[in-house]
Amino acid sequence: MKSVAVGVYFTDQNLKIRHYSSENQRKCDISINKLDINMDIHALRRSYEFGTLRRIDLANSPFDQFRQWFDQLRSVQVPDWFEPNAMTLSTISPTGVSSRIVLLKEFDEKGFVFFTNYESEKSREIEEHPQVAINFFWPTVDRQVRIAGSAIRTDKSISESYFDERPLASRAGAIISPQSKVIDEDVDFEKIRDDLLARHQKNEIEIVCPAYWGGWRVEPNMFEFWQGRPSRLHDRYRYDLDQGSNEWKISRLAP
Repeated sequence: MKSVAVGVYFTDQNLKIRHYSSENQRKCDISINKLDINMDIHALRRSYEFGTLRRIDLANSPFDQFRQWFDQLRSVQVPDWFEPNAMTLSTISPTGVSSRIVLLKEFDEKGFVFFTNYESEKSREIEEHPQVAINFFWPTVDRQVRIAGSAIRTDKSISESYFDERPLASRAGAIISPQSKVIDEDVDFEKIRDDLLARHQKNEIEIVCPAYWGGWRVEPNMFEFWQGRPSRLHDRYRYDLDQGSNEWKISRLAP
């Protein structure tokens, strides 16, 4: 008897999958106890064995420490799908906190830069509250880095320089998308992009960095470096910027 799943719903204690026979249309339910699912999640864990982090290992500058870890990450074998520059960006929203993944594109002692639409939800939230947090999670080496600070727009020249380095189709996509806006279901962005590229090939239009697109630089005032250890006895160190002396204070944190 052939069957096709057509619905999933919850009761108080069970997850039920409703399906029917394609031969006689008879319905039947398969019941899975919610507690079994929770127990499976409870058992998801692994021991972090990659290494340790000691005070003597730390650079005086958190930017130098970040570069050391970033370079080490890029030197080890990681899956092709893994993006070492992916980071969670958290902003203050009208309803609380918003988080999403963005890509780090530049960093130095001035801060950490990502690019986006200045009219997007994240940009509007940053304009209202420039205090942000970013987090890098690198499971290959059992590490994460937390950074907090304030975001400011990069110079227009930096945005234009990076925009021009992007693949042509990506540039076109950035131009045509009203990022984060509610749109009709039938909007065909692929067609709009292809039409723009066709006009560009005919020299009817230039594809240049629009005024509503560019970079944000996160200027940190706090870093935390986290090294996973067995039995959750993780190594954690925080750098806090002293606004008076402009020097970084290093503290060890309990796991």
